[in-house]
Amino acid sequence: MWFTGRIPKFALARVVTTWNPLVFGDWASGGYWVYMDTDPETGEVSSAEVGAFVDGPEFSGNSSQPATGQATYQGFATGLYTAAVGSGGAFEEGTYVLGEYRGSLALTADFAAETIHGSVDGIVINGTAYTPSGGQTKFADESVDGQILLNSATLSANGRATGSVSIVGNDNVASSEGVWGAQLSSTPDDFENPRAVAGTSGAIYTSHGGSEVALVGALYGVSGPPE
Repeated sequence: MWFTGRIPKFALARVVTTWNPLVFGDWASGGYWVYMDTDPETGEVSSAEVGAFVDGPEFSGNSSQPATGQATYQGFATGLYTAAVGSGGAFEEGTYVLGEYRGSLALTADFAAETIHGSVDGIVINGTAYTPSGGQTKFADESVDGQILLNSATLSANGRATGSVSIVGNDNVASSEGVWGAQLSSTPDDFENPRAVAGTSGAIYTSHGGSEVALVGALYGVSGPPE
């Protein structure tokens, strides 16, 4: 599909929604999209747009945070996974991988320090590898070494934060960079902490073999007992 030269334009989107059927208006939705223009003769990408979003009634306003204490948030992250394969990988050099990743989200908000940080672990990928010769290989639930580290970011008074992203725990990663952002819920939990967090993240890393990998998606977590 990718390298045959028969598809000059390509679009893909995914939306995930969580809701409480017992409470009207209690929902959150997130997802990602990708739009690419390709050369109809060579199949090479001439331009691309990738993005992620998250929305919901309790994330549209300001969050009320306590002055002290911490809150932990557990949830999920999901998004678009792309890779231009270099040497030394599972696929031949020049292969393009397009798929979706998912993982477990863990965040900690320190209200006294006005910071929030966390990670995405247990990452698995579903997708298709498109070889330079036009072949296709589908794969499912392939585990990825390492984690997406959501580095410590400053929490603003309205419950928003923006920070940097790193890929750690994978010896094949030569360099990585990225950004993440989050918004705390305007609805308190039973302990008067924001009851949920939602946001987006985007990370790019390069392997020692020259592979270029991108993970762009949404994240969502709910609070547990305070620490």
